[in-house]
Amino acid sequence: MQPLNKSIRKKTFSNFLLLFLLCIAIIITTIFFSFQAPLKQNDLLLKESRSYVKDKEFSRSFMAEMSNIAGMLDTINTKATKPDLLDGNITEGIKRLNAKIEVESASDKEFYNNMVFLLSDIQSAKKQLRENTGKDQNADALRQQIESLNSSLDAAKIENLNLKQQVFLLQQKQ
Repeated sequence: MQPLNKSIRKKTFSNFLLLFLLCIAIIITTIFFSFQAPLKQNDLLLKESRSYVKDKEFSRSFMAEMSNIAGMLDTINTKATKPDLLDGNITEGIKRLNAKIEVESASDKEFYNNMVFLLSDIQSAKKQLRENTGKDQNADALRQQIESLNSSLDAAKIENLNLKQQVFLLQQKQ
């Protein structure tokens, strides 16, 4: 004996099976994307973290080299140093910093370029200061020489006047 509504049962069972598979697919898709979203976010956070660490390492090495150059700039105008040698070392250091900025993809290149520009300005200001200090010392030496020559000239004028008086007295005696 066969049931009379076999076709309806089959159709209903296939509809149930289709709906069941659709629900299972939605649940599996939801679970899949629930796991995939944090993984993608984690990858993004790892990239940002690596970028931050790279920028921090660049900043640390940049600041160390900049501190070295600043130390040389501080000691360049002392009497115990050789300014030409230090000036060359400072110029080389500034060139290395410029090259480092160009090679590295630092996040704030404008800031680092401004720092290098300031170091270069300080170097040229120190050079002008050395030149002007030398000129002041030369000017002081020249002023002292002028004063000594003026005093010698005054002494020579007095002696000349004395000699003229003696010549005049001799001429009157004769």
